[in-house]
Amino acid sequence: AAVLAERGVKTRRLTVSHAFHSPLMDPMLEEFRSVLHGVAFAAPAIPVVSNLTGGVASAEELCSPEYWVRHVREAVRFAAGMDALRSEGVTRFIELGPDGVLSAMGADCVEDGVFVPMLRKDRGEPESAVTAVAQAYVHGVSVDWATFFAGSGARNVDLPTYAFQHQEFWLKPSEGSVPSSPTAEVDAVDVEFWEAVEREDVGALAEVLEVGDGSLGVVVPALSSWRRRRRERS
Repeated sequence: AAVLAERGVKTRRLTVSHAFHSPLMDPMLEEFRSVLHGVAFAAPAIPVVSNLTGGVASAEELCSPEYWVRHVREAVRFAAGMDALRSEGVTRFIELGPDGVLSAMGADCVEDGVFVPMLRKDRGEPESAVTAVAQAYVHGVSVDWATFFAGSGARNVDLPTYAFQHQEFWLKPSEGSVPSSPTAEVDAVDVEFWEAVEREDVGALAEVLEVGDGSLGVVVPALSSWRRRRRERS
């Protein structure tokens, strides 16, 4: 940990009963091996990417006691396993565990992946599980909804009675038309008036309105500020 800290790598000491995947496991390997020889193994029904090899494991490997002995002792090749899944086109991951620790690490390995932890330590299990199913579904994962809702009393309902029409209501310019500037469509006198306001040209406005300069000294700056705010907001 000290060496990694010197390199700027973040570390965290784990609270565990055994130093798995380290030389400190050596004293228990023989006893563990003997126990495994009394276990009945079966080939997996789905492909398994091994954290021991970083690739897809064969049924022969997974049914071998020696494989699991090595699994206890050797390093976890998590990043290599994620690379193997990504090379197989996997982009959606569901974590079956007590929290989302692996999902967070997986996101560091697969930038465009979707990671869904089935359970979270700070939430109730039903809420977490349903949220996970929904999150997976909206990201393209198929869900057997009949099984999901079995026994709940849920039923299919018809869609609303109004028609879903693919009709746009955006105004579209006719071919060859060129939008005219707002200034060109207003009266020339109006343009002259507002230009004078924006310049805060009290004398010019007094001539247009045929009033004395003194009565416009306060109004024009306020009007100019109002005009500027309206334009910025628009």
